[in-house]
Amino acid sequence: MENKLLSIIIVTHNSESIIVSCLENLSGSQDIEIVVVDCGSSDGTIIKANRFNNVKVIQEKNIGYGCGNNSGFSHTSAENILILNPDVIISLSQVRRLLDIFSNSNRESIMSVKMFQQKEGKRIFRRDSRFQERFSYETRLSGALMLMRRKTFARLGGFDNSIFLYFEEIDLCYRAAAAGIDLKISGEVEVEHLRAGSTPDNTRYEKLRGWHDGWSKCYLISKHECRVHKRFFRLFKVVLQTFLKATISLFLPSSKSRRREYYKLEGMLSFLRGESSFTENGVGRFSIDT
Repeated sequence: MENKLLSIIIVTHNSESIIVSCLENLSGSQDIEIVVVDCGSSDGTIIKANRFNNVKVIQEKNIGYGCGNNSGFSHTSAENILILNPDVIISLSQVRRLLDIFSNSNRESIMSVKMFQQKEGKRIFRRDSRFQERFSYETRLSGALMLMRRKTFARLGGFDNSIFLYFEEIDLCYRAAAAGIDLKISGEVEVEHLRAGSTPDNTRYEKLRGWHDGWSKCYLISKHECRVHKRFFRLFKVVLQTFLKATISLFLPSSKSRRREYYKLEGMLSFLRGESSFTENGVGRFSIDT
């Protein structure tokens, strides 16, 4: 089998509006393999991804972002792994530039890039991307784009399979930092990250997003705060804050923000009751299957 320079893992779920442009930007290179892991799409995502002969498409149930990447990793072969959201606009030349920068690093690391969104014709950079140096060392990176060596992903055990959605990349970064792995952003590559572009932004997904936001936040605190009294205080604080936001939202005109806070509170309370983020069928709670 031909050795590949890089394996790109792209997890999709009802991403038909962006998957074609994403794969068109990246496909066509013989030394880069692309693995698309589709998590239970009911639109045309799989059909469109299968049109690319050099793209390997893996079909899964709706197992979530972290588990989807873990599945994709098992189908890759290169020594370098790029975790990539389909809503990140990045060219093949930018990928190669990032890989060159990454390959020149002597220390084990996970690397991301400067990210921005377009608003009224202007680039609005993420807070962690507002720097001018060659690198910015961080305590966490965006899960939308993470480049690492295969041995690093394997050493960390991949993403936490208990998390369906949200905070999975923060958990990975916490574990990486504890293992002495550098977390850094390259200042030489800038990409656009479309806001909420990976899946449709509509009311059908509101409960899924809100509930898992709350559940995963409590899970992260419980997992990484070793001191019992600190863990209790942080959980109490975040639940109380969400409860107050949900109460205040009753007096706001936006019903969407009100529902989001209540769904987050539901997820938090479900975590405290010991409930999993997955159903007995192995898919994320409140997944949209039809």
